[in-house]
Amino acid sequence: MSGSQTGTRSVCSLAFAFAALGGTAAVIPAIIPAFAADLEVQSAVLLPAIPALFTGLLVGVLSTSFASALFSLTSLLRAGAAAQALGLAVTACAPAPLWFVVGAALAGFGFGIVEAAGTAAVRVIRSDGIPRALTKLTLIISIVATVTPLAVLASAMLGWARPIPLLIAVVQLGVVASLRRIPSVPRRTPGDGATKTSGAAAGAARPGGSAHTAQLSFLAAALFCYVGTESVISGWSASTLEHNLGASAAVAPLGTSAFWLLMSLGRMSGVAVTGRVFPGRVALGSTALIALALCGAALLQGPYPLIALLGLGLAVFASGSCYGLLIGTAVERTPERNAVHASSAFVALGAAGGATIPFIAASVTLSSGQGAATTTAAMSAVALFVLFVASLAWRATPTVTVPAVGAAAGTARTSGFVIASSSSSETFAEASLGLSIGGER
Repeated sequence: MSGSQTGTRSVCSLAFAFAALGGTAAVIPAIIPAFAADLEVQSAVLLPAIPALFTGLLVGVLSTSFASALFSLTSLLRAGAAAQALGLAVTACAPAPLWFVVGAALAGFGFGIVEAAGTAAVRVIRSDGIPRALTKLTLIISIVATVTPLAVLASAMLGWARPIPLLIAVVQLGVVASLRRIPSVPRRTPGDGATKTSGAAAGAARPGGSAHTAQLSFLAAALFCYVGTESVISGWSASTLEHNLGASAAVAPLGTSAFWLLMSLGRMSGVAVTGRVFPGRVALGSTALIALALCGAALLQGPYPLIALLGLGLAVFASGSCYGLLIGTAVERTPERNAVHASSAFVALGAAGGATIPFIAASVTLSSGQGAATTTAAMSAVALFVLFVASLAWRATPTVTVPAVGAAAGTARTSGFVIASSSSSETFAEASLGLSIGGER
């Protein structure tokens, strides 16, 4: 079999694994109202399953970082899919709220493994255009996640929603069986940690390194806030419809379906726009719109609950391409040999936000009511915007370096960004807003 055929099969199986993530991501929040009715408890009693899902995700991501030294990416992806299947089975058979939360945590653990290993696999398979590639994969997630709550709705209207998590568990087992071998991550050599001084690169310092580190730090913090914000909106999507419009537990999953439909539309728009506009500019506009829409929803949810829902919908649409752009930018700026550790680190930071901010929202919801979740999301969205602007605005003092010869000649280093002489038409502002995204425009 040719290398191109093997690569195509690897990409297709990876896309299947990401598609199955959409089922896991959507089914937990979508079934909360139906399961609450089945267990004869309030929906708020099952809401801790949302931070549990992301806590499991965080543990899964961190485990991937360590396990990557012992296992291949393919083995990790299979293990993650199997863990999701187990967690979803526990959730489907939960006899009490505690087991529902435990199942969500197990599913999140597998989700984190697949997300981290899958992101690293994209870095290994693709040498450039990673933000756009990840945006496409997250689009696949959101399309599947749009359909999943509709299945929950149909099942709930028949009086029993438990088979749906089991069905998604079977899909995850299909992922285990269908995954093809992912190319190995290049191993470090003894000389990788040292600066190569041979040839023309000798004597070429790296000014702006601190600015590069600061920018990645701001991006990481923004990712923390973004995932936390999205997780609150997603996790509360069914119960918000139930609260704001008085929808029944059987109809409430439409809120989750609407969330993922808008997310899909946002990601489709993101894929189209990033082909023509600097991804950094797309992310800047998106984060600003998210913050404005959620602040408006938080202010209007009391007197005008329907308008508040429209604001939430606008925020979800604007969120569509953010995750792929933020994490893709960060991962692309790391060497391929560090792909697994870098992917795990950034996904872990996002998962930490997905666990922390929904936990805060769940806590204040129990004491202050359903509307407190939207207020929490709005505050997180404002922090997201400020942090992303900080990552763009950070500048290092321009430094004059000793000119190098050969391959290093003609390269100007300013504010931590590398602007090659072959791209001399690109302005400094464009380089800053483009965030060095693999030539994608």
